Amino acid sequence: MATDKQIAANRRNAQKSTGPRTAAGKFRSSLNALRHGLYARRFVIFTEDESAFRQFSREMVDLNQPANANELELVETMIHAAWRRRRLSEIIQARINEAVHQAIAQHPDSATDGVRLTQLASAHLEASSPSLLRQEAHEFRLAAIFERSLSRLHSLRRAEAREKLRFEANLANPLFAPNP
Repeated sequence: MATDKQIAANRRNAQKSTGPRTAAGKFRSSLNALRHGLYARRFVIFTEDESAFRQFSREMVDLNQPANANELELVETMIHAAWRRRRLSEIIQARINEAVHQAIAQHPDSATDGVRLTQLASAHLEASSPSLLRQEAHEFRLAAIFERSLSRLHSLRRAEAREKLRFEANLANPLFAPNP
């Protein structure tokens, strides 16, 4: 059990540890647990260019031209999956480059042996957390989300086109033609 003197000291120390007070400090501390930004509340993290994301989004919308809310939802899913996959791809590349540089620093005699450096870097990456394989698997899942959304968008459009043809065929049929 703590003595009265220890309790008083704890209380004094607690008064000094109240966390950040400025807006900048609070923002910085809000990112303490941010590792890769894949699950960030804000979609574009502070290290990324917001205008580049808006431009990318506009290009995707212009390219896919969603005609209704369902199509827009699929295009937004594609935008987010592609952006997150790009982010993760850059993180993976940076981790690999860093691991290769570490391997060169730790094994200068292997600096000209690309296979050996790759092996050393891979061993380092697999021992670290999160593992490179897990990040790569997530990258592939994001690519699959993009592909499924694009496929679903095309499927919706084919179904709508078939429905339109059926409707037009029915209008041409005398049984369904409007009375004069």
